[in-house]
Amino acid sequence: MENKEESKKAEMELAEIRKQAGDIISRATTYQVVSEKTYEDATKVISWIAGVIKRVEALRLFHTKPLNEQVKRENELHKGYAKPFVDARNIMDTKMLCYRREEQDKLAKEQEKIKKEAEKVAKKEGISVDEVMAGVEQKEVPQTVGTATVIKKWVGVVINEDEVERQYCSSDSVKINAGIKLGIRKMKGIQISEKERISTR
Repeated sequence: MENKEESKKAEMELAEIRKQAGDIISRATTYQVVSEKTYEDATKVISWIAGVIKRVEALRLFHTKPLNEQVKRENELHKGYAKPFVDARNIMDTKMLCYRREEQDKLAKEQEKIKKEAEKVAKKEGISVDEVMAGVEQKEVPQTVGTATVIKKWVGVVINEDEVERQYCSSDSVKINAGIKLGIRKMKGIQISEKERISTR
């Protein structure tokens, strides 16, 4: 019962806020800050606006927090259902890729053996190795077997940050601003300037 009453109260409050929002932009646009008095009055206006924004956020959380908590519970529940299957898939993938590597190694050794034999024949017959190899089938480990296809993708892993070329580095704005907050005012390649903004209490 209490929750229903709270919901009704929140809806009434939002209705009032929507009503106030109707002309707030035009009022802000037409307001003139031309004297100490109008500046002081403006501080009261923005303080009131800040209060409304804060209240809207509180009302948003009132409505969305239970939903978000339910979504979180459902996500965790379903991730739990899927986890054994995800782990099993990773185990199977690892075994299959290990087998492929072993097969590729065997095939490479066989191909090397065939090439050496071809070199002997080519030397004996006085022809090129390519001519001897022309009739030999070039075997490969298949990419697709059944419903599974091996997809190759090039990836990069940083092993020495000092040697990484500049164009492959990205600036970390969080670290930059943390440094500025600590009082650093000079950073190579970064323009540090002071910007003003209005804060309300």
